[in-house]
Amino acid sequence: MPNPRAQMLIEALASGPKDVARMLRPVAEADLWVAPAVDEWCVAQVVAHLVDIEPKFRARLQRIVEQDNPHEPFINPDEAAYDATVPISTWLVEFGKQRAVTTAYLSGLKNTDWIRICTHDTFGVTKLHQQVRILIGHDNEHLAQIVSIREKLAARAAGG
Repeated sequence: MPNPRAQMLIEALASGPKDVARMLRPVAEADLWVAPAVDEWCVAQVVAHLVDIEPKFRARLQRIVEQDNPHEPFINPDEAAYDATVPISTWLVEFGKQRAVTTAYLSGLKNTDWIRICTHDTFGVTKLHQQVRILIGHDNEHLAQIVSIREKLAARAAGG
């Protein structure tokens, strides 16, 4: 079993898909595909991005454990991965599945794995536990983005 700090990080990661699903409950399916502005993502694109990034980030975590100080580039969003024909419910299920694989992987690590390092293009030398915190922060950033999109769409609907 992971140490208490690692377990707390794993639990925070595990809550990500549930948090996203909760944020989408009051939104009509059609509104999930409406971007508030030309240069902004719609809610569905945000969720699809979370699905797309999860295995890429998990591969990073695995390299940190398996290699000595791997170089890790910034993971750019791949907007081509976001298919507008996929129902949001499918994206949510896939995000939950992908995140469960990540948390299961992390749950199986030894305490010494959590302090292994990588050199990241943006963050410099970081430990595995810091990279997990970055993934949690990524979730939180996109939850805030969903809130912002919802507020902008509500204001537009209200004529504001």
